[in-house]
Amino acid sequence: MKRREPPRKLRQPDEGNMPLGEFLKLYCMERDVSTAYGYNMRLAVGQIQRFAERRLRVRDLTSELVNDFIQSLLEKGRVKSTAKYQVGIWRGLMKAGHERGWCEPPEHLRRVKLPQPNPKAWTRAEFEKLLAACQQAKGMVPRTRLTRANYWTSFLLVAYDTGMRLADLVALKPGDISDEGLVSVVQSKTGRTICRELQPLTLEYVARTLAEERREVIWPMPMNRSHWSRDFQAIVWQAGLTGSLKRIRKTAVMLVELERPGMARHFLGHSTDSMWRHYVDMGQVGADVPPPPSVGESQPMPSPKGGKRKRARPIRYSVMDRLDARRSEIEAWIAAGECKKDMARRLQVSRDAFYQWLARRGIVESVRRRPPPDEQGMRLLDRHILDIRRMLVEGKSQRAIAKEIGCHRDTLRLWLIRRGFLRKDTDPGNGPESAS
Repeated sequence: MKRREPPRKLRQPDEGNMPLGEFLKLYCMERDVSTAYGYNMRLAVGQIQRFAERRLRVRDLTSELVNDFIQSLLEKGRVKSTAKYQVGIWRGLMKAGHERGWCEPPEHLRRVKLPQPNPKAWTRAEFEKLLAACQQAKGMVPRTRLTRANYWTSFLLVAYDTGMRLADLVALKPGDISDEGLVSVVQSKTGRTICRELQPLTLEYVARTLAEERREVIWPMPMNRSHWSRDFQAIVWQAGLTGSLKRIRKTAVMLVELERPGMARHFLGHSTDSMWRHYVDMGQVGADVPPPPSVGESQPMPSPKGGKRKRARPIRYSVMDRLDARRSEIEAWIAAGECKKDMARRLQVSRDAFYQWLARRGIVESVRRRPPPDEQGMRLLDRHILDIRRMLVEGKSQRAIAKEIGCHRDTLRLWLIRRGFLRKDTDPGNGPESAS
């Protein structure tokens, strides 16, 4: 009887030999990659294979190959932001391949330095001119029963009131707007929820748009994105202006920043202060443009005495107004003997601001005293006076300035009062103070 041989072990394939396109599919399946980013990654894979003039495998990914590819993009005249975006794509793919042991780590990829952004926004007068051009627009939106006048006017007003991105605006549904005029949506880019209030004029034009034709979304896009943008561009040219749809968001945040310095980050729903470089038009800030009233039915602005505009009040005064609106409720809590620290946490304000408000309104007699200033810290601040002036102009908070300089916030506040950067009666909050 013939002896049976044991089954042979199957030969394990060389995983590093996997084609780059198949590895990209595996990468997208393992991660939460958006549709647009996955599409851009497929384009990047096709571009680098045309550059290498062969079908690449995962093991072929090297820093030298990617750097040569990025250099070829720059030599072809591509902007640096595109090159930096490509570097991010290949850094992620090479890192995933190195974790599996299929390619080398992305340790020596080229660093692309981007120039300082110089965003441009429309002024209040230009925005009102654009709004008038929208109201005079003729014709209908293709394949709908919507007039271009109501369509673009309502779109422009909602974008101004909310500061939402274009992707969130075109996906806005009638049910997202409450009867009180509040808009609450989850941002598609960040996943964070924002809530904004619409002006009565905005609600009126939204109602006109829905009365003409009610669809699943308020502003349907019956044409492709390029034709849709060109339709808006024609209205911009008719108003004698320049700029694209993205300038609406910059204009909204610019007017908010001029009216309430430092509130632009909260208006946009950002978690960091990086928006200052990408949204705020420094030309308008430096020109000291007066803050705008509500868009549409705006009242004439009386010129202040002496021809000089009064400085914007600190952000913390908005906290004081919020506490004033709930004064009766707070007095009831204090009468019930509740802890002030718990009340500040419930009201979502800092303890310092809450104690100061209690003392100024005469609700309590004693307020926690601040420690005496540190003379060594005062001398340190004298050496950084130019940096402090620059950070005050940029709108940084006292807390952020003190942390960057390396001193106590109370020492910084007393130094600002002594040097004339801050008035004694200004509130000692976390917001940017008025610099002389």
